[in-house]
Amino acid sequence: MTIMPSFHSNKVKRPKVSIIEPRADFNGYNLLRLPLMGHLYLGTILKQRGHDVRNYSESLRPVFHPRRGILERRIIESDVVGISIMTPTANRGYAIADAVRKANPKARIIIGGSHATALPHEALEHADMVVTGEGEGRIIEAVESDDTGIIQGERVKNLDELPVVDLKLLQGFRPGLLSLTPIATSRGCPFDCAFCSVTKMFGRQYRFRSCESVLDELERRVQAGYTKYFFYDDNYAANKGRTKSLLEGILRRNLKIRWACQARVDIAHDDELLDLMKRTGCITVALGVESVNPRTLKDYNKHQSVSDIVNCIMKLKAHGIRALCMFVLGSDSDTPLTIREMVRFLKRWKPRYAQFSVLCPLPGTRHYDEMDAAGRIWTRNWSYYDGSHVVTYPKNFTPAELLSQVRGAWKQFYALPWVAGYAASRYLLKRWERINKKYLCHLPAVKKPERVRETVLESVGDRRMLG
Repeated sequence: MTIMPSFHSNKVKRPKVSIIEPRADFNGYNLLRLPLMGHLYLGTILKQRGHDVRNYSESLRPVFHPRRGILERRIIESDVVGISIMTPTANRGYAIADAVRKANPKARIIIGGSHATALPHEALEHADMVVTGEGEGRIIEAVESDDTGIIQGERVKNLDELPVVDLKLLQGFRPGLLSLTPIATSRGCPFDCAFCSVTKMFGRQYRFRSCESVLDELERRVQAGYTKYFFYDDNYAANKGRTKSLLEGILRRNLKIRWACQARVDIAHDDELLDLMKRTGCITVALGVESVNPRTLKDYNKHQSVSDIVNCIMKLKAHGIRALCMFVLGSDSDTPLTIREMVRFLKRWKPRYAQFSVLCPLPGTRHYDEMDAAGRIWTRNWSYYDGSHVVTYPKNFTPAELLSQVRGAWKQFYALPWVAGYAASRYLLKRWERINKKYLCHLPAVKKPERVRETVLESVGDRRMLG
């Protein structure tokens, strides 16, 4: 491990450290219970430094019971508690930090993650130190120093310097618990979609691990009995030549694995790549489709067309790979008609799975800045910023109407006879309703104030869809 702290000290401490990934109040998109990678990298670096480290992911088991005020005992006894937050987990992360402070005033609390990167001063109200951006190069300094305040993380230039994450640090983890083993091979994305927080966290320049580094990790995991993987890269095929070399290496080393990934629809332009994906065990590709409304695709800065989406679904089918089409609904170019057209599109082209999210203004994104400047955000309860709640004043819907349309799309799609997951979908929708009774009672009363209506154009023109 060559990543070193950016400070030097004659006195090296070895405090007891707990690192926590809080859960969201509701996460219907994580049925597989996949932990995030960032806090596992940090824990592994600290372990190699000699610290007594434990990682906690509340996607596996909760560590905090707010009504009873109970925290995991080992966390209370820690000298340092690190908490990694995204926007929908921020409230719970802050509650955990406050509970730690109450139970152990001497504990050093460090907060990082994408939400803390966007709003570091807010996070600092609950912590001794906030680390923004990528924290691997600063985590030893953050843990071992007595400094307070906000420090800027340093982007890892050579991803091969990062360690292979130690899954044994993950409390509650056991072989077989994760149906897909997490692995990451790149960071960054140059496309800068208007609603996406990736570029704020990881930048617009792609950085890749070497193929040999990834293959060595896969071989090590396979030998340990792990055969199913999810590649966490935001765009697994960002560099198609490099991806082909990686897949050829899997074949050359005879690694018998099954895997899933996220990608853009432009993977369909390369039949050789798709053939290699199938031959190496690719099961499912999650596609950032976002919309089949051409105007919405332009709003989102997606640089793809409806015909590109159709071509990708059909090409994946031809290669025996399942498509998961991920949609983000509620742009200023969306209407009830465009959402109905989306459902018709799905019935026609029959992807295996679909995911429907509400357009959410995540802090740090261009979309958030635009909505904030226009006064179109009606709540900053971060627990609602999870893609299943409406938190803005949409242009062509009331908030209640947009939520109804999105939930209706879920119900219609997962009722189709060739779609897997009907029972799970119904269960999640019912569970969401139970958790959000107060929100559902309040939402119909949320209307655009006059000053907002005046800034929102009334007409969006012809809504006819392609395909």
